[in-house]
Amino acid sequence: MNSAQESHADITNELNVLNGTHNMNKDLVLNKLDATISNEITVSKTNTVEDIMKNKIESLESYLDSRVINMYQRPWNKLEAKLKIRKIEEYYNNPPVIIIEDVTKTKVTKTKKHKGVEALTNYSMKDTITFLQGYNSINKKIKVEYDVESCLITSLYII
Repeated sequence: MNSAQESHADITNELNVLNGTHNMNKDLVLNKLDATISNEITVSKTNTVEDIMKNKIESLESYLDSRVINMYQRPWNKLEAKLKIRKIEEYYNNPPVIIIEDVTKTKVTKTKKHKGVEALTNYSMKDTITFLQGYNSINKKIKVEYDVESCLITSLYII
């Protein structure tokens, strides 16, 4: 039994002892006691449920706040068409900076030979988007090198 039920039982026992002297007051006191105990029990239950819900919501919010969700951080073939178009527009508006490697390095790196033509210098953004969507009569295709970690197109070739 909890403390509210024990105190209710103690008060009831004392009232039974005093039964003969205060019959009318006994009923009044019992009714008030029952009302206050039932209110305390329901309030404590709602507080606990509310507390639990509040804690769970706060923990979920803190989890979501700690995670950065980046819709572009997927491979190029997993991006939706609208996101691909947005990334191509970004590529044309902010072309990537080409870093010239240090000549003094002893290690000679092989340069990749790409089939096709660099899209940035040879085609307009509108043409490239048309090639991406496949609405061209010359059957041009796009070869995209996309860095998933930085969410940027590193190179864009028309084949």
